[in-house]
Amino acid sequence: GVDKTTVLDTLPELLKEDGYKIGIVSTVTLNHATPAASYAHTESRNNYYDIAIQMAYSNFDYFAGGELSEADGDGTQKNAYKVMEDKGYDIVNTKEGFNEIKNGDKVYAISPDADGAMPYSLDEKSDAITLADFVEKGIEVLDNEDKGFFMWIESGKIDWAGHANDAMANIHDTIAFDEAVEEAISFYNKHPEDTLIIVTGDHETGGMTIGQASTGYNTAFNLLDNQKVSYDKFEDIFAEFKSNNPQATFDDVLDLIKENFGLVPEENANCASDEALVLSDYEYNKLFNAFEESMKPRVAETEENDILYGGYDPLTVTLTHILNAKAGIGWTSYSHTGVPVPVYAIGNNAEIFSGSYDNTELFDKLASLYLAE
Repeated sequence: GVDKTTVLDTLPELLKEDGYKIGIVSTVTLNHATPAASYAHTESRNNYYDIAIQMAYSNFDYFAGGELSEADGDGTQKNAYKVMEDKGYDIVNTKEGFNEIKNGDKVYAISPDADGAMPYSLDEKSDAITLADFVEKGIEVLDNEDKGFFMWIESGKIDWAGHANDAMANIHDTIAFDEAVEEAISFYNKHPEDTLIIVTGDHETGGMTIGQASTGYNTAFNLLDNQKVSYDKFEDIFAEFKSNNPQATFDDVLDLIKENFGLVPEENANCASDEALVLSDYEYNKLFNAFEESMKPRVAETEENDILYGGYDPLTVTLTHILNAKAGIGWTSYSHTGVPVPVYAIGNNAEIFSGSYDNTELFDKLASLYLAE
C-alpha cells in the first residue's frame, strides 16, 4: 500500500469504507507480503510487527489461515495478538472454536496446525482445517444482505513450493486451492447476478515446465506419488536424522530416501516400485555429493552451490529435482519468473478481465466496478 513517497489506498480499504465486509485468507502468515498488501502501508515487506499492528487496526471483518510473524516485535512491544483482541477480534486457534464462528463475528481464525504458515496440503493431518474450510467459513461470516462482501484468498505456499522446486508440494497445494475456489463457485451458483470471482497470481515461481531434457517427449507424473512429504517436512526429518547420526554415511540415508521419495540405487533395483525410480550413476553421484554437502556444519556459499541448491538443504532439493525430472518436470529458477500468469473470471462483469495486460491493471479494472457503483 505504498509507492516510494505516498500511501496508496488498497481496494479492500476502499470497499470497507463503502460498507462492504472484508475477509483476508492465506495459507502463509497473515502479515506476509500478499495478505499484507490488502491492508498495510510500510516501507518494507519485512516490517512484520508494524504490518501485524496495521492488520489489527484495519477493522477488516475476517482473517484466517496462518499465524503472525514476529508477533512480539522487538520484545518490548505489545504482543500483536493482544492488540488484535484490543481491537475487537476473537482469536480462534482450535477446531472447536472454528466450528463455533458464526455470521457477523469479527475474528482471526488460525489453523491449529500452523507453524507460522499452515502445513503443506501434502503434510496435512486427515482432520485438518483446510483452505477450503476457511473460505467456506469466511462466506458464512461475511455474507450479508446490505452491501455485500469482498474476500481475498491466497494459497501462498504454492509460491514457496515453487521457490523450493518441489512439484509434488506445488501440485497438492494447487489442488487444495482448487477446492477453495469450488467453495466460491458454490456461492456464485446461488447468487450468479451478484457475484464476481477472479482467480490469478501475481507471478510464476521457479520456472516449472512440463517437459524435461532427460525424458524427451515423455512424462510419468505417476512417479510423483512416491514422494510422501513436502520438501519442508523432509528437511525436518533429515535434520533429525543428522542430529541422531552425526557420522552417518550416504548408505545410512538410503532407506530414508526410499521411504520418502521411492528412489533406490542400482544395487537395490529389486526394491523399486517402478524401474524408473532406480538411480542412474549420474543421479546417484548427484545425490551423494548433495548428501556430503548437507552433512557439513555449514553449506559452503559458492556460486556452484547457489545454482545447485538455491539456499535449500542440498540433499532435499536434489531429491525433488531428480524425482521431478524422472516425471518429466523441469525447473529454471529458485525465484519468481516473467512467465505470464492466467486470469480466470466468472460472474458479474467477468468479461472485462479478458485479454493480456499488466497485473497492476487488475486494480484499475476492479476499481472501475467499485467506482461505477
